[in-house]
Formats: sequence, C-alpha cells, structure tokens
Amino acid sequence: MAVTVLIDADPVVYRVGFSLERRTYYVEYRDVREGQPDLVRIPFFHNAAARDEFIRLKNLHPDEYTSTMVPVPAADEAIVYGRVKATLKDIEHHVGAYLYEYGEEIGEVKVFLSGSTNFRNDVATITTYKGSRLNTPKPFWYQEIRDYMIRKGASVTEGIEADDAVSMEQFQAPEGTTIICTIDKDLRMIPGHHYNYHRKTAEHIKPGAAMR
Repeated sequence: MAVTVLIDADPVVYRVGFSLERRTYYVEYRDVREGQPDLVRIPFFHNAAARDEFIRLKNLHPDEYTSTMVPVPAADEAIVYGRVKATLKDIEHHVGAYLYEYGEEIGEVKVFLSGSTNFRNDVATITTYKGSRLNTPKPFWYQEIRDYMIRKGASVTEGIEADDAVSMEQFQAPEGTTIICTIDKDLRMIPGHHYNYHRKTAEHIKPGAAMR
C-alpha cells in the first residue's frame, strides 16, 4: 500500500535557514566615565554567550543597553536550495525505510507551510498568541526558502498552521494510509504513523496512546 507523506515544513525553513548563516550580536550602551561626556559604545560579538558575558562583566542593567542580532549569510542561494532539497529527500529516505518494515511504500508527498493568517490570533484574548516569539529573528534566507518550497509544490495554509493541516489530513484519512513528518511532539495526539525528522525516529501511535 502506498502511504501519503505529510510534511510539516515550517521547522525545515528555520533549521535550514539558521544552519546557513552566522550571527553577529551588537550591544549599544553608554560608557560613563568621570570627567568625560557619555560615550556611546557598540561592541559586537560572534555568539550570544560572548555577548552575555560582556554584559555580565560590565554589570549592565537591561535598561542600560540594547542588543541587536544581525544574521550574516554563510552561503549563496544555490547552496540554500540544495540544502532544502537534501533535507526533504532525507525525510523521504528515512520514511521509506520505516514503511518498508510494514510492507508499505511512499505514495504522494505533501509539503505544508503556514500562511499569514491564523485563527488563534483572533481567539487569544488574554495574551498574544506566541507572544514570546514576536522578537525572535527569522533566518536570513527565510523568504527564499519558503518561495523555493512553494515553487516545488508546497501548499500554504491560511487560517490554520501547517501542523494543523497535517494533523487533520491524517485524522480524517483511513488508518495507516498517511504518515506525519514533524518535530512537534504535540502532534503525537493524532493516531497513526509518525516520523520525527530531528531525532530521525519513526513510530506508529495507536488511538489509545494518542488519547493519553
């Protein structure tokens, strides 16, 4: 039997993007010295740990400085596209090996990306949905990676997230005819085949285990 592969590709965008860039951290603060005007200094660091250690040694209060992260690309577009293609092929390879043990094979491969709208933004009245991530920087190649996936046939969901789409497809499909590919452990509430492409582990979750 051919099994439809459902890939939640949102994490792929970030994993590939972050793997192909360097980050430079800038800290802007006023260096107050006796007998001199306030001097604005903006040192930079190649990693967050070095930045944090500098802030600690300077004993800077959060109100006394601003920190900015600037992503610097470490590859060109051709390498980026190649990495995306290789990542998706790696998922297919491992899923194929897992399904072979069940006497099954890969059928259609569906790739999903979240769009710009999400019903959770409307129902989250107490606090902003994923508010803690609002200031989290996107990868330098974020849009290029998404555009490449879309050109290659990825579906963009609107009103719901990509993980919602793969969950609903698997929940509504006949048992064993689909496999969810994601790194989101929350999706283990959906019965059926699952593949975690971060851990490279696959399993079949029965309805009772999914409910628990």
